Amino acid sequence: GRTLNIPPIKGAAESVARLQELGFAIAIVTTRKIREVARLEYDTYSWLGSNGFYPDKVLFGYDKSALARHFLSGEETHIIAVEDSLKHALDYAHEGWDSFYIDPALALVHAPPSQEGVVHVQGFSQIIEVVQGWQ
Repeated sequence: GRTLNIPPIKGAAESVARLQELGFAIAIVTTRKIREVARLEYDTYSWLGSNGFYPDKVLFGYDKSALARHFLSGEETHIIAVEDSLKHALDYAHEGWDSFYIDPALALVHAPPSQEGVVHVQGFSQIIEVVQGWQ
């Protein structure tokens, strides 16, 4: 399908691999409606593999923070969320998890201050810097 042609965020696959090297388990949580469009699940796994993403889990559903809470809480000692949707980043932050909002437009304007537990970043390299500083 057409979702196979969407390019990943620059540096995302390498950064996900780096987070795995640092000991993080990676779960991709997507709002793709696989029950409505049967091919989307296959396309999602195909896109992830062809773009160098090898997550530990892939979860599908609209309420991303609820899915993450159900499938991940108690399993990992430190959960971080990386989002390109401010709404979902805020939802994760409300769960008490470290949440990063990737906004490539920040390259053109001053970054807004972190809000309600969400750290605004331009890309994955900034996330890696922050996470490495925790260790």
